[in-house]
Amino acid sequence: MSYNNSEDVKKLMANIGDLKTYAVIPAAGKGLRVSGDVSEPKQYNIVCDKPLIYHTINACLRIKWISKVIVVFDDSNYQKMKNIVDDIKHQKRVHLVVGSITRHGSIANGIDSIAAMKWPLPDIVVIHDGARPLLEEQLLIHLVDSAVKYGASGVICKLTSTVLSVSNDNLLDKALDRSQYFASETPQAFRYNLIKDAYNQCSQQDFDFNTECLDLVQKYTSSAVKLIEANPSEYFKVTFKKDIYTAEGMLREKKDVLLHCDFHCESQVDYRFISELREGLEKTFSNVAFFNNSSAIQLTYNPLIVRILIKFCNSWKDITEKSLSKCDSMIYLIITCDNTIDSLYKEMNCWVKSKTNDIKKFFVIHSNLDELNKHKDRLIKTVLYLSKQSPIELSGQIFFM
Repeated sequence: MSYNNSEDVKKLMANIGDLKTYAVIPAAGKGLRVSGDVSEPKQYNIVCDKPLIYHTINACLRIKWISKVIVVFDDSNYQKMKNIVDDIKHQKRVHLVVGSITRHGSIANGIDSIAAMKWPLPDIVVIHDGARPLLEEQLLIHLVDSAVKYGASGVICKLTSTVLSVSNDNLLDKALDRSQYFASETPQAFRYNLIKDAYNQCSQQDFDFNTECLDLVQKYTSSAVKLIEANPSEYFKVTFKKDIYTAEGMLREKKDVLLHCDFHCESQVDYRFISELREGLEKTFSNVAFFNNSSAIQLTYNPLIVRILIKFCNSWKDITEKSLSKCDSMIYLIITCDNTIDSLYKEMNCWVKSKTNDIKKFFVIHSNLDELNKHKDRLIKTVLYLSKQSPIELSGQIFFM
């Protein structure tokens, strides 16, 4: 059974749909291998204009059947974490819990908080590291289903480097067969009673030196552990500075692109470039949705959603009257029959600048109807660049084609 097979996922979702699932995100570490600076743990490093932990929390919240997201943090960064959570939509599902000096201590605090808060006890607890901003729902469905069947489940990835056994004096002992070993990643899923029992039985040595939740559950509950192999290019932990750049690139590709066409193509002009633009977007991004008018979709404030609104009108003055919803990133592609752009530039520039109060990254592209086919390729390249990079330094600019 493949975790990417949509039919398999539908069947499994039917099996687990009635389960109560909570997520625990340990995010109390110092992350010194990234910054080397104890004042700025890695989970607060900025990635795609937001702290890394913002993306991890948001990834959990996008999975609607996760009822609660428990974020375990270092109490010295309380205000910083609170500000991040306050900036997230659906924040009522997010709960902050003070962590410990060790990873297992922090996770245990998160799990103990469930009973302490007198919430309904969950069937399943998902554990996902705060330094892992990517989370795929299809894979998580398989993990939860496996946790129901076996007790515990986790993601593993093939090793990409040779593994060596080294003696105490740093001499080579032997090279291990890496095909027999895997890297343990998160998310991991557990029956609530099993992960709670495991932590209740942990020794101090476990808390201080063990870093593997799956091992603790197997050790103290005799539960079977189901392992599911995943793509190592996606399921990695931000550990070193280079991983920040990898995460940024992958999050940009994971953006949701909403393409609104605010007119009827067939009744006005043959806009062949729209199909080519759509094709270019689908090659660049994982999720592209097309709508034939801007009112067909609910607009939500999300830094990983890019809205591309294509508007046809007779005059620039039709544009200045349009009300635009507050959002993080919008590309407003305007096609007009108006040939008096130069005289209106100052007026339009003021209007665009005023909209940046509500739209953080607002880019306006103008093309005259008569010049559309001539500039089609440059137009598409500009939209693709602005969609992927969203350069904030260009926000409020008008691009004339």
